[in-house]
Amino acid sequence: MPNSTLPGCYGARNLVAIRASRLDADGTRICPNTDGSAFMVGGAISFAMNQVVDTGQTDTQRDGNGAVCNTDTSPDIVTGIGGDLTLCIFDFQMIEVLTGARLLVDGSTAIGIELPDPAETPPVVEFHAWAKAWSGGGIAAAPYSYVHLAAFSTQWRIGDMTFEENALEVPLTFTGKANENIVIGSFDDIPLDVQGDGFAAIWFADDVPDADASPYNDNGLDCGYVDTPVCTAS
Repeated sequence: MPNSTLPGCYGARNLVAIRASRLDADGTRICPNTDGSAFMVGGAISFAMNQVVDTGQTDTQRDGNGAVCNTDTSPDIVTGIGGDLTLCIFDFQMIEVLTGARLLVDGSTAIGIELPDPAETPPVVEFHAWAKAWSGGGIAAAPYSYVHLAAFSTQWRIGDMTFEENALEVPLTFTGKANENIVIGSFDDIPLDVQGDGFAAIWFADDVPDADASPYNDNGLDCGYVDTPVCTAS
């Protein structure tokens, strides 16, 4: 266990931003990649990540009279992750990056999607989310003001939608696995000591990327495509 000094025992509040980047099938980065990522500041209602567990087994030996001689129990094993993302806006470009849906355009404007062919394999995606790190009654002091989550290798599908009187939610679901090829990520912001050995990582970060600053300023909006920048060495 590494020696470290904790910046503080902080809570977390609010889902502030999300980002998705396409990867090669083996989980390696594609960078640079024009329109290879999507970024949203606001617009996401919730992101949930669950562990997929292979339940442990208990082996019990009994004697000829039914009394227990001995038992042995194997532990639960986490085999992957899964979960869901719920949006309150139709960010068709984000949905295309995540699911591989076909983007429908009118000139240069994204106006819709066609759901993917069921026979197609969903793309492999590196997914990030940011929340506020919370201390007492306010946001934690810099440089640890945010909680940054990264899932290293995910595959997504569009969830079920209901059109009704109230506001529509846009659901997506995913499964994920480990990815040792992710290194420091498509935007070079995964800590060096993480390196994708597990399924995901969570850490304190100094900020949320600025949607109006490079490399997030391709579209002038707080949603949609951004270019995956040139990767630096891992």
